Amino acid sequence: MKCQKCNKNQATTHITQVINGNKTEMYLCRECSEENQDILFFKPGFDQEFENLFSGFWNKPQLLATSLTGKNNVESCSVCKMTASEFLRKGKPGCSNCYSVFSDHLLRPLKQIHGSTHHTGKIPSRKTKDIKSADQLKKLEQELNLAVMEQKFEEAAVIRDKINELRSQH
Repeated sequence: MKCQKCNKNQATTHITQVINGNKTEMYLCRECSEENQDILFFKPGFDQEFENLFSGFWNKPQLLATSLTGKNNVESCSVCKMTASEFLRKGKPGCSNCYSVFSDHLLRPLKQIHGSTHHTGKIPSRKTKDIKSADQLKKLEQELNLAVMEQKFEEAAVIRDKINELRSQH
């Protein structure tokens, strides 16, 4: 398909714009999409703007103060070498290992944003049974540990049997 603006080059960008319920679609070549000032998403530097979106949240004074005093005050990530101050400035981790390394910096803001530090949303229907079983197993194991610590051995035996039954179903 040809570019709808210059009618010369092959279109590489599809833009859908919805304003007040009116849908407009455009097919543009790379050059025309870069020139089009109405479309901020395709302007160079969007990645920087997106990065600033998160860094603005993490750098709130009350979050910054509590994050920097975490008990796991690690200098930098061993994989990507990102520092804690760089993580807080950028607002996003450099690699998957950063989630573990900077967990103290993440937990409080995540709890403030979402109300929880673990996923509580919908579960895909094809995985519902597996996930519910895993959650139930985890809960029973915690109950077992508590019963053993409190020396409630008969209760612990019942919980152990439930755990074994649940594991045998998989």
